[in-house]
Amino acid sequence: MIETAGLVLKETAGLVLIETAGLVLIAAAGLVLIAAAGLVLIETAGLVLIETAGLVLIETAGLVLIETAGLVLIAATGLVLIAATGLVLIETTGLVLIKTAGLVLIETAGLVLIAATGLVLIETTGLVLIKTTGLVLIAATGLVLIAAIGLALIAATGLVLIETTGLVLIETTGLVLTESDMACFSKWAKGSV
Repeated sequence: MIETAGLVLKETAGLVLIETAGLVLIAAAGLVLIAAAGLVLIETAGLVLIETAGLVLIETAGLVLIETAGLVLIAATGLVLIAATGLVLIETTGLVLIKTAGLVLIETAGLVLIAATGLVLIETTGLVLIKTTGLVLIAATGLVLIAAIGLALIAATGLVLIETTGLVLIETTGLVLTESDMACFSKWAKGSV
């Protein structure tokens, strides 16, 4: 038995038990059991069963079905759908979509999109885009872009770009560039150069 801050681990012939605040995990040959507050998960050869207050999940031969008050989960080869009160999750080849009250999340290879009331967030390799009422923010490695009604501001290490009605201004250490430099800057911002 090993005990450390808030964690207990016991190992006996072919069995491992880890217990921490409100969570128990037992792993034996071909069997995993996790028990947390009101949740039990048993996994053995080709079968997964999760039981919690009013919920049962059985998985076998590539199919999962969970049904409880106001919740249905069906998972077949490469597809998962969870529908609960105000929540929808669809997962298929490399794509995850979660929708709940006023919120949509799409995740695919290296991309996350969250849309809530008046807010959109897209995240891909080293890039984050947040859009809310009249405001867009893109943050990539060392780059921030905020666009509000008729105004765009890009701030990277030592660089500020402000764009408003028909005017572009780029300022970096002691230097001001004009709109003619936008094409070059645009390529740089996209990582093309």
